[in-house]
Amino acid sequence: SVCATTGFVQLNGTPAGGTWFGDSVRLNKFYPSQFKVGLNQLIYRSPLSCSEDDTTYLEVLSAPPVSIQVPDSFCSNVAEATLSASPAGGSWFGNHILNDKFNLQTAGAGKHEIAYYYYSPAGCLTSNSKWITVQAAPTVSAGTDLTLCKNSGTINLNATPSGGNWSGQLVSSGKFNSDSAIGGTYTNVYQYSSGVCNLRDTMKIHLLEAGFNAAVVSGNAPLTVNFTNTSSTGFDYYSWVFGDPGSGSANISTQINPSHTYNNQGVYQVKLTAGNTASACTHAVTKNA
Repeated sequence: SVCATTGFVQLNGTPAGGTWFGDSVRLNKFYPSQFKVGLNQLIYRSPLSCSEDDTTYLEVLSAPPVSIQVPDSFCSNVAEATLSASPAGGSWFGNHILNDKFNLQTAGAGKHEIAYYYYSPAGCLTSNSKWITVQAAPTVSAGTDLTLCKNSGTINLNATPSGGNWSGQLVSSGKFNSDSAIGGTYTNVYQYSSGVCNLRDTMKIHLLEAGFNAAVVSGNAPLTVNFTNTSSTGFDYYSWVFGDPGSGSANISTQINPSHTYNNQGVYQVKLTAGNTASACTHAVTKNA
């Protein structure tokens, strides 16, 4: 018996010098293939005119073809790739391969050959190989986090390499609209694709918004009002104007949670301006007291 993957079998007979006949026989050589699995009849004709033909049978054992189901390319930002082939149960060979895992990090960018060997139940060895490409992943940066004050306008989001897409709350066409936002932290995602590499990075915008509450909003004069600052964390200075110019220097304050006494009846507008020194931004809010 021979495996279907055997190149050829040299046929010999006695007395020597005769001729072999049969399917897949050429020049006294038998060429097995997957199409000849099973018993194959071979006939030997002696060179002597007085001799009869002799018949023998050669069994061809199945050796199923190997198919490698692995993508042509990978991105180097992936740690490892799982290799797959059929029939299952074979073995992988090649640099940077452990069992059925190909280590993209140790392999690095470039072309790499992988091979798969399989022994059929009949003991026949078949194999296949393939070249795969590891693409170097570009470095993608969405930039540093930003601290902004509400009403800072439309902010352009910048990332490298250019040409990717931004997504996030209040983000449109790579711009963040701070006027429509409320105080809080917004995570923005930048996605960039190159070849088989699909990469992303994030940056955060910390949006600061001024705000306050008054303990009382009406009453008989003189009326002392305590104000509670509810501004976003991140402001480092405050300026209050109580809308009461008749009170002189008491009309303003830089305290976080001030109080003011209104000695005259009326409707007063209180304005709080909160600022962040590092970002050189301010936000103001006005309420009636």
